[in-house]
Amino acid sequence: MIKELEKVMIEDVEYSFDPEKEYIKDGHVYCKVCHERKDGKALEFFGKQMIFKTACKCDRDREAKEKERQKQLEIERLKSICFTSMI
Repeated sequence: MIKELEKVMIEDVEYSFDPEKEYIKDGHVYCKVCHERKDGKALEFFGKQMIFKTACKCDRDREAKEKERQKQLEIERLKSICFTSMI
């Protein structure tokens, strides 16, 4: 099932957001968990004004944890290759 995104006008630009994870306050979109602003500045992109999502604290923490997990998996993989038994 596809999530239904809601749309809001920010700085005269249409912006889509997930109402289950984000809310509107003072004309901007915020994360429901960490309450950081999710919408960035309106920028011109291929001749059209667009607003790109910015990473909130939750997103940055999630990304850092995933990066650390990938690093640990790579370390374990390299250890298993390096220290194989010759018996």
